[in-house]
Amino acid sequence: MSASAPRDINHALEAFLDAGPDQLSSHLAHSIADEVHRTRQRAVRGPWRIPSMSRFALTTAAIAVAAVVVGLAVMLTRPAPQTGTQASATPAQPTPGPSDFVHNTAVGELTAGQTYRASTFSTPYTFTVPPQPTGLHAGGSMKGDALDATHAMRLQPGQGALVFQDGVGLPSDLCHPDKGLLTTLPATPQGVGDWLAATKGLTISRLPNITVDGRTALSWDIALAASCYSGLGAFSDGQPVVWFEAGEHHRLYAVPTGNGTILLSTWGAGYQGQGENVLPAVNVWSDALVRTLRFG
Repeated sequence: MSASAPRDINHALEAFLDAGPDQLSSHLAHSIADEVHRTRQRAVRGPWRIPSMSRFALTTAAIAVAAVVVGLAVMLTRPAPQTGTQASATPAQPTPGPSDFVHNTAVGELTAGQTYRASTFSTPYTFTVPPQPTGLHAGGSMKGDALDATHAMRLQPGQGALVFQDGVGLPSDLCHPDKGLLTTLPATPQGVGDWLAATKGLTISRLPNITVDGRTALSWDIALAASCYSGLGAFSDGQPVVWFEAGEHHRLYAVPTGNGTILLSTWGAGYQGQGENVLPAVNVWSDALVRTLRFG
């Protein structure tokens, strides 16, 4: 570029400004004012006004603001960048464990680790099935059935059984079930213990307390003397749903439900003391199941 070029540019710019307007049009001035009001700035006291400028400064400012407006318009109308053409997939939910399922019936085949609900029992309860004891595999699958759907339910871990009773149809004297039926099962586990202790012909061994659904349950191992009922003779006040006989051994649980107490009893594979070789395994399985009981 020659040395005279700057002067030529200055002359050309002055000629352009002399031919241009002395002030901004009203429309452009309002546009500038509106655009500045929409831009974050330091607060200004008093009414908005456009300060007086030289023609050069005024034109330069107009060009600069117009450039800002065009730039903002391009940015605002530009579509948001896309990171993919598909919506993100919903995260997979964890698969519930076996104990998360509740079956609304305790009748039929039972699966270890799953939870069942005895919904027909007078005080509905749920329980989770422990693994089947190794010594009971020969007895087949675990299952549940109803001796009386409202008052007596039975669970069988292969061989032997665990029976639930609410007191209805229970003998008033466990040693002599032929003497009549119990009117009401004692309302507390301690009351059940007192009732058992008053029964002649029972040998009772108290076991450690068990916590069931936040409450204290009591349990005992019992043995029936040879002088107890032997299966002969008529029942004087209706036949019990379940009864014990001479020579048998059982584990009893008095479990508080929140509304009263229910009585549970374990059984061997036979009667009058026969088939009780499986009773230790049944008792261990029943201890584990009783701890899982929930009521309501």
